Amino acid sequence: MPITTEPSPNPPPAGSVRVTFKFTLDTKTATVGMWLFITGAPTSPDLVELATDLFGIWRDTFLVHQHADATLVEVECRYFTGSGEILGSAFGSQAGLVGGDATPNNTAQLISWQISASYRGGKPRSYIPGVPQSALGSWSTLTDSQVGALTTDAGSFIGLVDDLTPTDIDSVSVGCMHFFSGGAALDPPTFDPFLSGSAQKRLCTQRRRLGAEIF
Repeated sequence: MPITTEPSPNPPPAGSVRVTFKFTLDTKTATVGMWLFITGAPTSPDLVELATDLFGIWRDTFLVHQHADATLVEVECRYFTGSGEILGSAFGSQAGLVGGDATPNNTAQLISWQISASYRGGKPRSYIPGVPQSALGSWSTLTDSQVGALTTDAGSFIGLVDDLTPTDIDSVSVGCMHFFSGGAALDPPTFDPFLSGSAQKRLCTQRRRLGAEIF
């Protein structure tokens, strides 16, 4: 059998921003990543402003559903100019707003993001750490009210991010980046905006999918 290797991805197009939300979870760390596409000509201070805005949006939309064991400590924005990268980060210490007992640290509440494209491998997903025990309706599923609240706030998250207008940034869109198609590296990679988000009913893990999604 011949030995084959996957092609290397091409750099993201100019205007792309890789955003990483970083959490501490007791003695562990967890991250949630997604992409933005922006227009304008931001500098590093502008990206710090963008990261600060994103920190606040996450606090207001998703931390209200996270256990107090999960603390948002940094939002990193890595902007691709077409010839290099510019970095800006916002730091803080904002714990989840739900007390009581928590599920194990390797569990997550899953948001599936809807996009216009359809491709092998499924849809983009975000695995949100810090699951409160009160969010569960059974040992393996979230309550219907939790699913509904997460789905509503996923939509709010998209709207709030897309409405941002930081200094020297004219427009912002949150979504995902496609680097491959049919086994070939896209040149350039293509961006797809999030249209909506739906919370899965199943209690998920940080490491792997557990089967078909349940809504």
